[in-house]
Amino acid sequence: MASKHVCFIVGSQSPLQFWTDPSHPNGPLSAQSSITTSFIPQKASIAEAKFQGGWDLIQVLPHLQELKQIINSGLFTKAANSNPIWKPESDGNFRLRSAWNTVRSPNPKPPWVSSVWFAGHTPKFSITAWQALQDKLSTRDNLHFLGPNHDRSCLLCNSVSESVNHIFFNCSYSAWIWQVILRRISERRKQKKSLSDEENWIRSKFKKKGQTYTLVRTLLTASIYLLWQERNSRLFQKKKTHKRFLLSRIISATRSRILALKLEDEDSEENQRISNSFNLPLFSKATDPKFCHWEPLAAYEIKLNPDASLASDTASIGGLLRDHLDWRPSPRPQGYNPISLLC
Repeated sequence: MASKHVCFIVGSQSPLQFWTDPSHPNGPLSAQSSITTSFIPQKASIAEAKFQGGWDLIQVLPHLQELKQIINSGLFTKAANSNPIWKPESDGNFRLRSAWNTVRSPNPKPPWVSSVWFAGHTPKFSITAWQALQDKLSTRDNLHFLGPNHDRSCLLCNSVSESVNHIFFNCSYSAWIWQVILRRISERRKQKKSLSDEENWIRSKFKKKGQTYTLVRTLLTASIYLLWQERNSRLFQKKKTHKRFLLSRIISATRSRILALKLEDEDSEENQRISNSFNLPLFSKATDPKFCHWEPLAAYEIKLNPDASLASDTASIGGLLRDHLDWRPSPRPQGYNPISLLC
């Protein structure tokens, strides 16, 4: 399959054989009975046929047009060796991405991609969410082929038929968990009718990348993963977890992930409120320095600015001193940013 995407830059001392080299898609030229000529010796290399005799002989042999077309598609150089080139890439270098694109049929990305495969996602959470959004989880509703006597009741609430849209989040067990999470992100509403609707709401409401963007998506994928784990635990191990404990596990897993990422976000009221509800620090994005007015100091007085650092993960102190003659900036270490002397 890949051979049709590879060709050789043939050098003047290339050992590749003109008639017996197997790189042609249909096999060696010698095996193709329609292509024969006595002008090129049987043991001639491609380099000998090209650089010594040229391709002029093909011009006068109309019955070798197929051979001419095959040969003219190659690339030749005066270099000594032969080098393979990867035709899908303009520079001839092989790349796994272009190889993958040559053997697959690309399809447009589904809209929920940004809610599942976002930067900083947790792989095991995202894989389960990816399956759920495509309705590929082995819910009892999807296992109808087991027969009409197969129990289809939900393992979380033991009531209606178990399906993806029921488990996430219309089951009484999961609906309570999701309602608490929605209240924590300052959203008071009923759960949507389907998982796709919930994902679409998150994608539409939280568009700007940052800590809150990643937080709400991690909450969604973690909820899907841990609810599915709880469902399987009840089915295979006969173990049940109270919904309050499962909620605690979802929030704990989400907090651990966000704290590890240390993402920045705008210092808006909404972002601050959501971060506080999950007991998370909000790392504000650096903004342009603001200059403020300093009241005149009396002689020998000192004013310190303890919040002078422009970085979110460091701290520094800037200060101004005044002696009895004039204003003078306080001594500072080498490399100290003088702008931090201004609040």
